[in-house]
Amino acid sequence: MPQHYEIIQKISSSWNEAERHDAVLLRALCVLSQRHPDKTHIGFSPQDLAEEVSNQLRRPWSDPTDKGKISTDVRKLWNKLLKTWEIKKEGIYQHLSDAGIDEHPILCKTEGGGAGRQSKYRIEWHTREEQASDSGQEQVMTPPLSPNAQSVRYICEDIEDAGLLARVFSKGYRINGWRKWLLLAFITLPMIAVWLMLVLSLFSFSMWAVIGTRAVVSSFVAFAVCFVALIYTIGPILDLSTKKIVIAPWWMQSTDNDRLLEHRSQPRYKNRSVKAVRYVATCPICSGKISAKSGGIEFWGRVVGRCENAPTEHVFSFDHVSRNGMNLRLELSS
Repeated sequence: MPQHYEIIQKISSSWNEAERHDAVLLRALCVLSQRHPDKTHIGFSPQDLAEEVSNQLRRPWSDPTDKGKISTDVRKLWNKLLKTWEIKKEGIYQHLSDAGIDEHPILCKTEGGGAGRQSKYRIEWHTREEQASDSGQEQVMTPPLSPNAQSVRYICEDIEDAGLLARVFSKGYRINGWRKWLLLAFITLPMIAVWLMLVLSLFSFSMWAVIGTRAVVSSFVAFAVCFVALIYTIGPILDLSTKKIVIAPWWMQSTDNDRLLEHRSQPRYKNRSVKAVRYVATCPICSGKISAKSGGIEFWGRVVGRCENAPTEHVFSFDHVSRNGMNLRLELSS
């Protein structure tokens, strides 16, 4: 069991938000669970957590002389951690599965109530079947690890800080009922508008002698602009039905351009949906961070994994089903 907490501790230390206090709180909870295994089923008090958070930060956190303030500060930080956990838990589950651990962690809190009874915080462990049954969450079928030393293992992460439009897909957009028709309208209406502009352009071309060259050229330029805008705006969504995973359109991207759209369906997932995700891995060559991105001109039409330290040389294939990737430079040289 200590290995379980050690893995979560290591994973959270690699997050971009590793220094954020809610991530520190998670590591503090893992440290306490390893140090006091006899208390893991009961949980740890706000004072225990505040003291360990201070140890992790190497500076005082909250007010150790005021129990009420400590309880309030820990409760607020715990609620923030719960939101972060929802974003990160799929990646955590995949890390644990890759380590041969069949159990999934759940953050739990026992309310203290009155009469001086304090709230207790802990991590509970459940099998995948138990968690899927209790929470109704999707159970993902995870393929085995690739045995090749020159391979990478991708971890799926939900996107964060999504914009207003992207937020619809960041939580997973289920394709059923009225949602299916709304998505269909979002795709087809712009296509119909561009098609009508094409018809108008062709009509103006047939009336060249009447309306003049300037009007004909203007109509074709307007059509070209709208067509390019259509391709860049909803083009990736059109490819989802065949490719199953694509680079997300520009209005959903971050500065790293590493956000993807994944079409999820049975039997791997319980519900049919479109989800905005990010896939990352650790480079076996330099230990840098690999992100799944566009293959560019060299790997046209493909999603590949590129290392942040050497994005043109440390390049790996990307398979979102097996979550394995092979060194493409070795494949090209062999």
